[in-house]
Amino acid sequence: MAQVRFANHDDRILPTEALQVRWDHPVADPCAFLAERITESPAFAEARTRFARTMICQRGACGGMSGLISSVIALEPHQVEVVRRVLRDPVQRYLLADEVGLGKTIEAGVLMRQYVLDDPDGHRILILAPPALVVQWQRELRARFLLGYALEGSIQVLSLNAAPERLLEQVRWAGMLVVDEAHHLSRNPVLYQTLREAITIAPRLLLLSATPALHNERGFLEMLHLLDPDVFPLSDEAAFRKRIEHRQGLAEAVAGLVPENLLQLDVFLDDLAARFPDDDGLRGLMDPVRAIAQALPDESDPVLAEALSALRAHLTETYRLDRRILRNRRRDLSFLTPKRAGLTRIPYHCVATARLVQTIETWRTGAAASVYGREESMEAQVLGDCCHQVVAALLTDPASIADLTGSGAVCAPVADEALDELAPAAREVQQSEERMRALLAVVKQELQGNVKLVIFCTIPSIADAIAGFLANALPEPVDRHRPAIGDADEEQPWERFCSQTDHRVLVCDAAAEEGLNLQGGAKVVIHYDLPLAPNRIEQRLGRTDRYGSADPIRSIALCCADDPYATAWADYLEQGLGVFQRSIASLQYLIDDELRALTDVLLVEGIDALRTLTERTGGPKGTAARELRRIEDQDALDALSVTEDGGLADLDAVDGDWRKVAASLKGWLTDILQVETEPVPANGLHWFGYDPFRFCFRYPDRGQRTLIPMGRMLSVLLGLLDTDAPGANSRLLKTCWYSCRRPAAQSVDGLPEGLHLVRWGDELVDRIQRLMDLDDRGRAAALWRMVPDHVSLSGEVADLFLQFDFIVETDIDLVLRNADEPDEAPLRTALARRGDMALPPFYHRVWVDGDLSPVVDSALLERLEAPYLRAAAAGPYRDWNLNWERWPLVEGLGLPVMGAWREWLPRARQAAEAILHRDSNLAERCERAVADARQSDQGRFARLRARVRGHVGTDAAATLALLAREERIASGLYAGMRAPRVTLGTVVAVFLSAQPLVGQDA
Repeated sequence: MAQVRFANHDDRILPTEALQVRWDHPVADPCAFLAERITESPAFAEARTRFARTMICQRGACGGMSGLISSVIALEPHQVEVVRRVLRDPVQRYLLADEVGLGKTIEAGVLMRQYVLDDPDGHRILILAPPALVVQWQRELRARFLLGYALEGSIQVLSLNAAPERLLEQVRWAGMLVVDEAHHLSRNPVLYQTLREAITIAPRLLLLSATPALHNERGFLEMLHLLDPDVFPLSDEAAFRKRIEHRQGLAEAVAGLVPENLLQLDVFLDDLAARFPDDDGLRGLMDPVRAIAQALPDESDPVLAEALSALRAHLTETYRLDRRILRNRRRDLSFLTPKRAGLTRIPYHCVATARLVQTIETWRTGAAASVYGREESMEAQVLGDCCHQVVAALLTDPASIADLTGSGAVCAPVADEALDELAPAAREVQQSEERMRALLAVVKQELQGNVKLVIFCTIPSIADAIAGFLANALPEPVDRHRPAIGDADEEQPWERFCSQTDHRVLVCDAAAEEGLNLQGGAKVVIHYDLPLAPNRIEQRLGRTDRYGSADPIRSIALCCADDPYATAWADYLEQGLGVFQRSIASLQYLIDDELRALTDVLLVEGIDALRTLTERTGGPKGTAARELRRIEDQDALDALSVTEDGGLADLDAVDGDWRKVAASLKGWLTDILQVETEPVPANGLHWFGYDPFRFCFRYPDRGQRTLIPMGRMLSVLLGLLDTDAPGANSRLLKTCWYSCRRPAAQSVDGLPEGLHLVRWGDELVDRIQRLMDLDDRGRAAALWRMVPDHVSLSGEVADLFLQFDFIVETDIDLVLRNADEPDEAPLRTALARRGDMALPPFYHRVWVDGDLSPVVDSALLERLEAPYLRAAAAGPYRDWNLNWERWPLVEGLGLPVMGAWREWLPRARQAAEAILHRDSNLAERCERAVADARQSDQGRFARLRARVRGHVGTDAAATLALLAREERIASGLYAGMRAPRVTLGTVVAVFLSAQPLVGQDA
């Protein structure tokens, strides 16, 4: 015997032979349940269909990229384009080369999340990062990509400074390898050679680096070799350098294709025609530009701008250095990063500093005189290095000059007296407080405004002294940044600075110059020192002017008016390089060359060497401006062409409609399946979907309980429950926090990081969908609908109509067969995404009548589509749910169809699907998707053919093989879209009558 609970808490004892067990397999065809009269309330069907439609709509809008829409990030077009390109490729090996601050970490994080979702049991991810970024990666994976549960298990984050043997073991283990700041590998020859072979065979590889190729040819080649060792052999460095050199002319021609050069366009077009005489696609795009330009339109003419944009897109897509380099540029996305608002110098006087500078100059001139006429000697080189160290120490840590003299590093046969005076003069500067008092004055002044201050210096002990001094002098808290080591969950001082309004001062040493994210809001960077390393200034500013909205970044520097070296160096940074007005990240190799040259002349020329450097570097014709133009032109060839919305119009609309998401979620999970929600405490609004909430599954011994059986629920959701949630126990199971609104998930005060979104691709949402597939509730329903003025069409007491809700999507099995590709999981997943991108999946409803004809009458459809109304409710019609007690009443009415109900329903389903396939709207939709895909593919294939003609050897052969495969896959996708896969989601039988359903307990 068994105790069985029926609807409305009707408990009965039944013999076991009277029981039939439902198996845990997805319901393939709900018609079988309707045929056996196993139906639930139409309210179930309506709620289930509404939720399923919402998820299908999200899947279609994001093009199958569930890792994208379910990550807690802003959906930016340039990042979506990078993710889309990688995910549509079965071979995921790419260099993510966005310029500094544009979100390479976000792109890589989405791709990692997608890998986990695609292979939840078999994924293995290794992230290699500089030591300062390890904890930050762990935090990003927890908060933005919701992968904290896998850290230290199937996801490992290791420092590039770890033992090479351990790194090699982990690289061999990984199914996806992510290398952040990948150029660090090539700077460590031993590590590069240790890992090179293992990296080249990693199944999935993402290299993250914004390093330019120009003046870095060897390092760039080494990165590309890791992506494709056959196309980029290390032994072919000379050919690679020549290739970079030849690209410069093309880069300058592409850079000239702008409306401002209207009168010179013919020159650029002729140059391109001569370079690529066999590129038919290029010729087809140049001809319209010539025709438009001949009419001499205004530079703002949109037709001219569009034609030039199409031409530039063809050139960058066809002649990029490699298709696996994905680069976005700041100049194309200036609205996403804050500008730099220049430098304000705060002068102060210090007698001790003046005395130290005078002593250094005495020593320098004596040292220079001692090697006069022997400037190339070893002694001169040693003294030149010593001079460089002294000036560098003067700019950042004068006290360390005493250590240099004590160690004998600063020496000269002459000027012994000056040498003896250096150490005490340096200690005198250390004891002076003029610089600290100048800092306090500017901090107090700035804090009168609504800004936050980031104070940078070089030496940790000086940063400690600054933090202590300001903490004693200011009424508000002062945070001291220290590198995060160990527990990634522990809140760091810099996080309080970013998140709490009363924390407005953060003091940092050199350790914070790499990896720290301080973007957003109004921030001022105060440079307590300006180190003799411009790239470090760039790194400091890069902490604040990163991806995300914020006010322009102002810089303030403390400059001793008695230190001409500090003044001349600030001039070079501000007027020579312009680092306080623009990013100079791409100039790092030019700067390295300039500083090496500076070391050679600093001993002899002193301060004049810095002034000469500023004159040579600055201005529109200086070396910095010329180098920036060359690099920007080269980068433009590899930059991605992203449309204004990046194809995000539908995604933004669907993702932004949080009310629809909340309503469908509440209608199915809360109202039907009795899953409770717990709102965020002490909020006061309790507006479902707007505020964060938890799902709660209640299983009391008596009373209302969740309708998902506990055993089934635990088997599917066990790993997603928050066992530490307040009040959670074995009878009340709770999840982590959720939100239907993306902005709420991105910034929620008072909640732990890792708040999830109710989106397709979220593990909990997907598993709830899996439960829905296993459960027949809501898949089949039947109702009797009384409309008093209904006139029977069949002459019977009721007319029968069937509602079929079909899901239409690209048939991937057909794609694989037509493309002659193996049915392997990674390829199937990639092709399914391509299918979703080209033909977004959708619901299509078909109504048929008792004669198996389509219902097209709009008035009749309006009556049939009206929402289910319980019999007791007042309204223009009344509905009766046909449960197991009411089906006999319908059978007793003598309706002809009921005599062959089991045989008739399969025929009805076939008829409905045939109607679907004959629907002209469906055919047009599929053909439009094929046409759009074909147009996009034709341009892509033309660019690949042009690339084959423009290259020889392994690159041409690899491109030719890629072209052949892509053409086969495209042909298969067209077939799969023209004959899409159709599955049945829900079927509902409606008996429409002018009479009520009468009988016992009806």
